[in-house]
Amino acid sequence: SPEILVALEMCGCPLSCVVDLWLEQCFVGQIPFGDAMLVQCISITMGVDYLVYFSVAIISHIQDSIVMSSAEPSSNLSPNTLFSPLNLKKFCLVKSMAFADKLREKHRPYCLEKMVA
Repeated sequence: SPEILVALEMCGCPLSCVVDLWLEQCFVGQIPFGDAMLVQCISITMGVDYLVYFSVAIISHIQDSIVMSSAEPSSNLSPNTLFSPLNLKKFCLVKSMAFADKLREKHRPYCLEKMVA
């Protein structure tokens, strides 16, 4: 959503940097450990493009928190506060599976094409 991009712009951190960190760390330390391991298993068995879909699901999960933080004039915006493990600990991969599957149905050809290119 554009609101997330604006919030991240305000704290000087592009979304690509945040997602890159998540992928480098295999989501470990960002979402609950069991979910981080499940992301890896699903990506191996169902396709590496699921990493993209789960990244979108995580961002969607914390979207309201990011937008509300950026709307507060006194808030000290930083990537560490916007994407803190406290905001992400309530993320549940199993609950986001249907969302990821919908993304796959709609975007898989494009996503895989861009991943290979």
